[in-house]
Amino acid sequence: MMKNRIKKIFSYVQHDLDAIVIKNSTAPFIDLSFFYVTGIESGFFENCMVVLYPEGEMEILVSQLEKENIKTTHYEVFENTAQRDEMLRKKLKNAKIGVNSSFLSHKDFVELEKIVCQNLIDIEGAIQHARLIKDNTEIKYIKKACKISSDITLGISSLLDNGISEQEIVSEIVYQIYRQGGSIAFTPIVAFGKNTACPHYSYGIKKLTRGLVLVDFGAKYKRYCSDITRTFYYGNPPSKFLQMYADVLDAQQVALKLIKPGVPMAKVHDEVNAFIRTKGYGNMIHSTGHSLGLGVHDGGVLHNRSEMIFSQGMVFTVEPGIYIQGYGGVRIEDDILVTKEGVEILTPAHREVDRMIV
Repeated sequence: MMKNRIKKIFSYVQHDLDAIVIKNSTAPFIDLSFFYVTGIESGFFENCMVVLYPEGEMEILVSQLEKENIKTTHYEVFENTAQRDEMLRKKLKNAKIGVNSSFLSHKDFVELEKIVCQNLIDIEGAIQHARLIKDNTEIKYIKKACKISSDITLGISSLLDNGISEQEIVSEIVYQIYRQGGSIAFTPIVAFGKNTACPHYSYGIKKLTRGLVLVDFGAKYKRYCSDITRTFYYGNPPSKFLQMYADVLDAQQVALKLIKPGVPMAKVHDEVNAFIRTKGYGNMIHSTGHSLGLGVHDGGVLHNRSEMIFSQGMVFTVEPGIYIQGYGGVRIEDDILVTKEGVEILTPAHREVDRMIV
């Protein structure tokens, strides 16, 4: 399986390369593509490297700290970074090498060039392209992450009670994710009232009395992520909320009906944005969605600037939102798998407006 992933990357490379080097530094410069090609499910692997070859083979240079997390025979252990660099120099001196520059610091880029005595070629696009199309194992892991998130979402309404804080809801979500065998994909968003009008709000100590509740979180399973958002109303909902909610749900349906292999991502965003404008809200202030995988934002985006086309095997979020400053916002987010005919919704937790009223 890993051999197929490596070959897939090389098939998208538009240069004649001898090898590809994926290098981790210390956090946050950890390249998730390291785990894509190695399949390693646990460990941090700071300062480790993997060398990929066109035939699909790889060699991992691993620190003593991480060697027990390696389940393959294709690795060498180094005691310090100087020894690691010498290992790489012997393997690749004067070779034509590709790198994933977006996950390399400038310092690491310069040091790599010195080690291999060669100018490095950026192949970020090839790696991104390969990772966008998920294989069966990746889809299985993403579906599990989505099930964890979707199941937890079904219990959110039972947590909503007068006086509970945003922070308390976050703590319960995190607890449930770990209890169900996952880990958090990102810090959850829990917003009450006017806070829901800020798409990238996090959480605070605000207590619930009456009004809007927006919950946005994701689970991670074997490194693969999910991402789900639901908006609730605690108390008797006004017509303004009911209309906003119906418009957002309809906007999501516009996207879900459009998405299929061959459709430009920009077209989907433009259609959703146009629908929201017709409802009198102006332009949507964020993209319609983003790709999911080892990263919560995994390389693709549903926006009018995107030049990407949907293909079978891609996994994306679809998350239109409407926000009114001083009042609040409504966002509905689901994860979808692009199939041969259209989409499969991976986060089926209810979205009907009557289920969102507590």
